[in-house]
Amino acid sequence: MFRTKAMLMACLLLIPAALVYSEAPQEAKKEGSKAVLITAASAKLMPVERSVSVVGELQAEVQAVIKSEVKGKVVVVYKNLGDYVNSGDLIARLDSEEYKIFSEQASQGLKEAMSRYDLAILNWDRADGLFKKGLISARERDEASESLKGLDAAVKERHAAFNLAEKKLRDTSIVAPFSGSIRERFVNQGDYIEEKGTIATMVAISPLKLRATVPESAASVVKRGLKVAINVEAYPKRVFEGSLIRISPVVDPKTRTLVIEAVIPNKEGVLKPGFFANGRVVTKSADRAVFVPEESLVSFAGIKKVFVIEKDAAVERVVKVGERVENMIEITEGLKDGEVVATSSLSKLSTGVKVEVKK
Repeated sequence: MFRTKAMLMACLLLIPAALVYSEAPQEAKKEGSKAVLITAASAKLMPVERSVSVVGELQAEVQAVIKSEVKGKVVVVYKNLGDYVNSGDLIARLDSEEYKIFSEQASQGLKEAMSRYDLAILNWDRADGLFKKGLISARERDEASESLKGLDAAVKERHAAFNLAEKKLRDTSIVAPFSGSIRERFVNQGDYIEEKGTIATMVAISPLKLRATVPESAASVVKRGLKVAINVEAYPKRVFEGSLIRISPVVDPKTRTLVIEAVIPNKEGVLKPGFFANGRVVTKSADRAVFVPEESLVSFAGIKKVFVIEKDAAVERVVKVGERVENMIEITEGLKDGEVVATSSLSKLSTGVKVEVKK
């Protein structure tokens, strides 16, 4: 009797559990049939450029060390670190009083030499005329000729000395040899510098030069004049364009790469020499190619895929990708123009999952 009651009690306890178990698949089925809310976009045709990736550094195309041609005390410094200067602008000036005196002395010496030379011409003309009339000897005429030649040489010597004195006077004004910016200044007012002493260094910041490398496999497609587009860390959302101007004639045997140089306009001055740059050399422009938003792409273990929306359900599609244009990815295989792909909630999707596209 006791055993019969125990079995009855056990059966009564199992009935609620059985009811719960029988309802679980129904709930799962209900959940499974609920559509996943997503955003979507259509694959579309866009112009595409074929390119070779490059990595390099921006450098000044023109730079110089500004040195003094004369010695003296620095009396004024006009430009400082980072200042922009036009070609011919004053950077610094040395004490010029001594050089003014030298210039005046040289000028006076030239005037005296020219006066003596003018007198020697008159003497020569007179001696030549008298010789032709037989009034003086050939020796006397030759003496007048030799005197004229000597004074002619003296005038040339004095003229050279005057030019040198004038140059040294001009050299007390240190001017910019080209338009650019002061990279570093080495003197202060009151400093005494020797001849060939360094005043400053300058760089031309527009245009800049990109010095980069490309793999040897790209040697057949990389040519002068091709468009180059780069990005720098300081302005990640901007693309700076230039053109390829130089290609090394040899491949580096260690890295198997070619050195290239491109000119990058920099009228705004936002790019700086020394910036690290990532970019590409555009080798070919194709007519059209299929593109999708980059957020529609799933990558795992080297496999890339998208979820195509067909009849309100997701269908997993393995694809191959090509170029990236801003936030769009080229699909070279696996997708056609006009097909709709999911762009959100990708982790919730698999083939057959029902979806609802947000309006």
